[in-house]
Amino acid sequence: MFDRFVNAFDRTLAVVSYAGAMLAALATLAILGLVCTEVLLRELFDLSTLIADEMSGYLNVALVYLGLSYTLREGGFIRVEALYSKISHRAGRLVPWIIVVVSFAYLLVLIVYMSQHVIYSYESNIRSMFVSQTPLFWPQLLIPLGLGILALQFLAYALKRVRDLP
Repeated sequence: MFDRFVNAFDRTLAVVSYAGAMLAALATLAILGLVCTEVLLRELFDLSTLIADEMSGYLNVALVYLGLSYTLREGGFIRVEALYSKISHRAGRLVPWIIVVVSFAYLLVLIVYMSQHVIYSYESNIRSMFVSQTPLFWPQLLIPLGLGILALQFLAYALKRVRDLP
């Protein structure tokens, strides 16, 4: 029963993480398109979009936070192998668990505080200082969303490995 739940949870999270990665890839392409458009407009027509910098910043937030879970899932985070090689075999089995638990707890704290920040921005109707006057809660909302998916990925990691504990 537990194995079926963990496998279903992991498959669902794989789809969500992959969707986040695809949205991050689209954000990268959109940034490229915005920058190229801005350069061409300035060079050829002496015009500007007036929003390329701002929107590129928002898209960068999407790129980073929506890609976190997929990066963890695919083993793309940086690990310091030199430290792992110095740890004894017994401690070497414990260190990844400590990292997962501490990271998960830290993510939960970040999610709470960033969610409060998004709510504050929404309730206060805080907008960007640029021409677009973008309500800032929209790009800020991507931060707790991406961190939440990352926290679920850490949970899936732990659940898949808890079966292998002696």
